[in-house]
Amino acid sequence: CDHSGKSNEIFSPVDDTNHSLNCSVCGAEVSQDVHSLDNGICKACGFGCSHGTYVTENGTIKCAVCPVRMVAQVGDAYYPTLGEAVTAASAIEGSTLTLLADVKGAIAVPSRSTFTLDLNGKTLYGTGSNSAITVNTSSTLTMKSSVAGGKVTGCNSASLAGTVKVYGTFNLESGAITGNKADLGGGVNIQEGTFKMTGGEITDNEVRSYGGAVYMVGV
Repeated sequence: CDHSGKSNEIFSPVDDTNHSLNCSVCGAEVSQDVHSLDNGICKACGFGCSHGTYVTENGTIKCAVCPVRMVAQVGDAYYPTLGEAVTAASAIEGSTLTLLADVKGAIAVPSRSTFTLDLNGKTLYGTGSNSAITVNTSSTLTMKSSVAGGKVTGCNSASLAGTVKVYGTFNLESGAITGNKADLGGGVNIQEGTFKMTGGEITDNEVRSYGGAVYMVGV
């Protein structure tokens, strides 16, 4: 084969750095080229970076290959998205999810999961009309900020939700729930379960119905 089907080359991942260009006629490797990564995904071959090694630049932890910014840490592992970090923390009883950067998103603690959210001086921005944090039945979330300034803010929840919606157990040790809007419970909305506050702040939240700071169903 003279690999005349060059215009129909097939890209195949080789390793974390390169992909091969294969002839579409015989399948033979014609050449290799480096991945063209966009947010950790190669636009040519679809390779997904494993984010296995890291570098620190100006206080920001990044993947040494991509380099995608890491936004959270659980144990010794770093994660580029909040969702991946929540999945990892939920699978490890008593683990701590530490924010490494300000991040926009939502945290839903699955039933029968227990972990700690350390804001680490960073900001969790709520998004959309859902609660910023949902603690589901038979789950426990402890929120703290080991570095001053950590907060949950920017939530504009609807459909009777609050900024932190509780069906299980929510412990607030430090950090702030501030600058949010909700229908019921500008800070915490207790549908059922337990809310224990030993520190931290719930301030400057707005509600369209009841419970500027805390709302409890039936009370």
